[in-house]
Amino acid sequence: MKRKLFPQFALFVMLSLVLIACTLGQTPPALSTTQPQDTQLPAELPVTGQEPATEPPLNLAGPPPELGDTLLWVDGSLLVYIPPGEFVMGHGGEDNPEHVAYLDGFWIYRTEVTNSMYLRCMMMGECSPPVVDPSLPNLEDPEVANLPVVGLRWDQAERYCHFIGGILPTEAQWEKTARGPEGDIYPWGNAEPDCELLNFNDCLGEASPVIDYPVGASPYDVLDMAGNVFEWVADWYQAGYYAEAPFDNPMGPEFGDARSVRGSAFNSGPGQVSSALRHFLAPDEHRADLGFRCVVANAHEFAPPCQVLAYVPPDAQGGPGAGPGGSAECIVPEPTINVVTYCERQVRGNNISWSPADADINYSSSVGVSCSQYDADTLACVGDPGGTVEISACKSCPPPVVELGVLASCDPPYVLDEPAGVCRYAGAPVPGRDLCTPGFSLLTLPDTVCCEMQAGSPHDFPVCPPGGSYDQASRICWFTLPSTGDQKCASETVHFTTCERPGRDGGGSDDSCPPQYVYCFYTGNQRVCVCTQP
Repeated sequence: MKRKLFPQFALFVMLSLVLIACTLGQTPPALSTTQPQDTQLPAELPVTGQEPATEPPLNLAGPPPELGDTLLWVDGSLLVYIPPGEFVMGHGGEDNPEHVAYLDGFWIYRTEVTNSMYLRCMMMGECSPPVVDPSLPNLEDPEVANLPVVGLRWDQAERYCHFIGGILPTEAQWEKTARGPEGDIYPWGNAEPDCELLNFNDCLGEASPVIDYPVGASPYDVLDMAGNVFEWVADWYQAGYYAEAPFDNPMGPEFGDARSVRGSAFNSGPGQVSSALRHFLAPDEHRADLGFRCVVANAHEFAPPCQVLAYVPPDAQGGPGAGPGGSAECIVPEPTINVVTYCERQVRGNNISWSPADADINYSSSVGVSCSQYDADTLACVGDPGGTVEISACKSCPPPVVELGVLASCDPPYVLDEPAGVCRYAGAPVPGRDLCTPGFSLLTLPDTVCCEMQAGSPHDFPVCPPGGSYDQASRICWFTLPSTGDQKCASETVHFTTCERPGRDGGGSDDSCPPQYVYCFYTGNQRVCVCTQP
């Protein structure tokens, strides 16, 4: 039975965003699960020469955090603490035999690094842009802010982690986070994967915002450890490494030609999402379905960031207002339908009109009846006797736009700076927390100690829950909701009857009136035909 080690935190919603559709390159090569040592991402692995192994993460210093602790980090991410201890690594494959390993405690990103996080690093001049590819999203588009950043080489991912004071996770750190201490097959346990648990198997056909699958979280409540996008990790890849890896804090081989890649992606099949599977890719390669996350040492010793993104909770209740999409106020007129029936030279016809002219019209006709749009509010229909036209005219309020407020919320000890649209740190100094990560400097005020950016623009976007659209001019999240006004409709069945030949006095007779002078009309439900020539 799946057990969560700690509850969801309200702050996580700050990373949610209207899903917008974006095409993320071509479908990757199929991933093999029968020969894990050949489970590589490219069809052929380029040889890039020998490079030294990356430096290991530092052991945590100072009082150890506890299981379930989280920290808001400088780039708006949330760090989750993974406690020290043994865990089951590998799952009986040729390149991942099952064994027990030990790891010191570490902090890891709850989500994959997003476009908005990486964009901030670029604007500060600390990170280089992803590969130029028209299939990749524009990082400056607020609508893709919470999608995982992709299209990066290994060194670009590693550079970002150094920028925020961390490093890429080792394979061991990544696998423990994904599987928990007991070595579950999947992050959520051992149940078979489905589209409610993860973004895979082309359930969506593209990457999704990084907090969209909380049900499939790992035992430590870390998201997207399966599905969405693959992830770079720190280790060089070597097929036989697990068999010779040290028990304590395995760091991967010292040298190699390819870097390890873990996880799975939105286009991975059901047999490709086991958390123990290993993949690899040349470090100078990139993919549209490959991202990363970071780990941070000594995270609990750093001062808090001076500002973080404000957010709108997904269950926020705003009042109706006139927004970019329309107004919530509407008076619905009662629609009416008017029918004018005529017989002219033995042609049976009905002109059907409605009011108001912009009402929504639906109609269907029986066999032998044809209708054409005569005017903006009129149908001209002709047909055989006994034919019918079913028509309805409906009028309803346009969908109202609900204003959810200007960057609605901040979690303590942050307070909302409405003009800037961000949350400012307003807490008291924390003893012993007087360090900042690279790219940030310590700001010491009488009542506050926090880390602020040294250069560049934060490029912050207020984050709207799914379904919301951000209006940059007003800095407001707008939501189009179903109409709450009453819809009013009118309907009628229009019949086509036989055209009779009336007498000159209006009474029915056979040949007393030439056909070209016959005119028929309805008075209420009574049909009257007259001869127009005395």
